[in-house]
Amino acid sequence: MCYRYRLHDDALNRVTIDALTGDIMSATPLDHEADSFLRFHVLATDDTADLDETRSASALVIVDIHNVDDEVPVFEQRTYTFSVLENQPSMTLVGHVVAIDADSPPYNQLQYSLTGGADADDFVLDPKTGSLRTRKMLDRERKSEYHMTAMAESVGQGTISRRAFANVTVNVDDLNDHSPVVISPSGGNGSSHVSSSALTGKLVTRLRAVDADTGSNGQLAYEWNPELETETGSSRPPFLVEPSTGSVYLTAPLDDVPDGTTYKLSVVVRDSGMPPKASTANLYIIVDKDVLGAERSRSGAATVVDRGEEKFRFVLEGKLQLIVVIGVIVLCVLVAGALLAAIVVCRRRRTRCPPDGATSDAGKQGDSSGTGPVTDVIDDVIEPATRKPKPKPLAAVVTVSKNDHLQVRCTCITTV
Repeated sequence: MCYRYRLHDDALNRVTIDALTGDIMSATPLDHEADSFLRFHVLATDDTADLDETRSASALVIVDIHNVDDEVPVFEQRTYTFSVLENQPSMTLVGHVVAIDADSPPYNQLQYSLTGGADADDFVLDPKTGSLRTRKMLDRERKSEYHMTAMAESVGQGTISRRAFANVTVNVDDLNDHSPVVISPSGGNGSSHVSSSALTGKLVTRLRAVDADTGSNGQLAYEWNPELETETGSSRPPFLVEPSTGSVYLTAPLDDVPDGTTYKLSVVVRDSGMPPKASTANLYIIVDKDVLGAERSRSGAATVVDRGEEKFRFVLEGKLQLIVVIGVIVLCVLVAGALLAAIVVCRRRRTRCPPDGATSDAGKQGDSSGTGPVTDVIDDVIEPATRKPKPKPLAAVVTVSKNDHLQVRCTCITTV
């Protein structure tokens, strides 16, 4: 008997059949994740029967598509960014990474791990759930951002390990854990000087503080109580502290304020965190009497500040004394120069016009003596008319034999 086979319309071109043998073959790739089975009918016809007596039969065919580990895991996001507060205990939950394997069980099971990145050792990734936790307490002031790589690996029975990777970034959020630190005045306790002739609105000094926190936790405001009494008086301090910058300005004239009056300003520096943190500083402002229109300080220098640009320059307290010292030095130099010039002129005059009774030889002899030419010049200047000529010694030359006794008497002749 000879039969012919064909597919019913419900096959939808997914498979083909050999008309003579009845072998069924797939017409397209079959994917278990798309369809786990196929269902269609096959018709068989008897070709040996008469045309009027055609015999046929149909059968339902069900094809079960077996599952294999052929899908690659895929992370829901290629890059994950998480945030965690600083100073939290270890094993604090940061976030979750999630990957999907399109295979059917049991080939869809994944295992998570941290495989790279500079900061992978600071975190723990749960291998089953993908939960990311801190391994230690994080400090934003030391490090504010961490980077690592997460991996999802298929744990099915396939011979080839299929993996997916994602980049993970953890930002450490700031916690208001630092109080403001006053850097000026140093140590939160210092002094500043102001001249009694300073004009209203003058910038006296500036308070400075820093906060290691960021954002609102690091925004500082300066506050003080203007009703505080002075150290040496009871009047209200004529100063104003600008809240945003810490600049201290003069608000009233100081003409009638006694010299040495000291004002104490207790300033509070507060951040804007929740809850806020604060530090205090004591500033002593000392009123000095004006000297030559310059504002001086007790240390020997006074600070003159341009309020518009807040540029500082320093003026020596002893300006007058310095001018006097320089004048004395210049005068001494001029006197010494005049005296030296007079000596040189007198010496030239003596050389050109020797006194009466003196010869060139006497001059030379005088130069070689211990008195020297300067003494002769001074004598000429002081007593040019009364000075007597020096006596000229007589010289004798005597030749004697070896054993002769020599007796020489030298007689000096003085010419009056």
